[in-house]
Amino acid sequence: MDCAEVPGQAEGGVESRGVPAEAGQGGALLERTPTPGGLALVSPYHTHRVGDPLDLVALAEQVQKADEFIRANATSKLSVIAEQVQHLQEQARKVLEDAHRDADLHHIACNMVKKPGNIYYLYQRESGQRYFSIISPKGTPVCTQASIVAKEDDKVGSASSECQMSHGQCSNFSLCHDQNHLKINEFPWKDVANALSLGNMVLGLFSIFCSFSRKSHCASWMLLMSFLLDMEVGALTRHLNICCKTGAKLNDFAVFITFGLASGLLLGVDGPLNGFVAIIYVLTTSFCVCFYSSGVPFSYRGLPCPYASCVLASISLLTKGNTFILCCMALLMILFMIEQSYYPRDDVLESENWKKVVYVGGVTMLFFSPFSLTAFYCLMWSLSYIFFPHALWGRADCLKL
Repeated sequence: MDCAEVPGQAEGGVESRGVPAEAGQGGALLERTPTPGGLALVSPYHTHRVGDPLDLVALAEQVQKADEFIRANATSKLSVIAEQVQHLQEQARKVLEDAHRDADLHHIACNMVKKPGNIYYLYQRESGQRYFSIISPKGTPVCTQASIVAKEDDKVGSASSECQMSHGQCSNFSLCHDQNHLKINEFPWKDVANALSLGNMVLGLFSIFCSFSRKSHCASWMLLMSFLLDMEVGALTRHLNICCKTGAKLNDFAVFITFGLASGLLLGVDGPLNGFVAIIYVLTTSFCVCFYSSGVPFSYRGLPCPYASCVLASISLLTKGNTFILCCMALLMILFMIEQSYYPRDDVLESENWKKVVYVGGVTMLFFSPFSLTAFYCLMWSLSYIFFPHALWGRADCLKL
């Protein structure tokens, strides 16, 4: 009984079978024996049968695809991190510049009580001394006028009086960048941005009316106009740093009307399949607009709905409203919109010159080219953003970090 062998120990002499004992340690084999526990790991039938000679080639292709996917995924994540670092660097530089400027202005001589909201002019004598005054360069006291910083040289006057422009450079300064002064300059631009958002919504409503009137080409043309106009709205709000809760809600509602409801109606509601896909598309767009925020600067999580709408509008023009092809593409766009991949923010009007040329080309072709050529141009533009988001449309300055 003491000499009973434990199953598997009888085959312990691995070297006699031509299998090295250290094979499992090097990663070649998971077990030290070919029959651990008395079970054959490899079936003779499968190992000796005639198989496809390209099995190894197919396996190598799968391994290569997996490696490429891992590299692309890592590159995408590193691009997002680089964009965040760039954003933080810009914010830190702005904070340091503002602090240095405020500290410098705090030590400038002033013979009056400065009140927030008023305009004060900064003068500098030839000796280098600087001081504040309420006298404008034209010699009249101005305390509430909002004007751009100006510098003038004037050699007329007396060195004993501040009421005359006598000592070289002069510039106006609003105390502490008062918020009231900022709002004066900001309101007109808010109105412009809101007007553009309303224009986007109007185009979406016209597209809906055209879809109900069985004029799919007009509806698609309206959506392509909205696609370009939406980029203009985004560039304006970011460039002027316009932050308005009402304007943001208005823009989101316009995006839902145009790129959700109007784009879904391109699929038609004649049959149950078309209606079901249209409902799913509209619900997906509303979900993305309301809840699908990436929380990461310069990026979107999931495909932005304007690009999905541009694809559907372009295909509708190229196929003359073929609902079957539109439904297939709509399902594909739904998958892109709900996935977890990150897409770079479409700063077309704020980045490289070639992207601005692409935008200008789209506007030009929309108004002066046939529908088919314009649709093909916009389709290639959107597909390049969908399949090559970071390689073509990412921020070049962030990718260099």
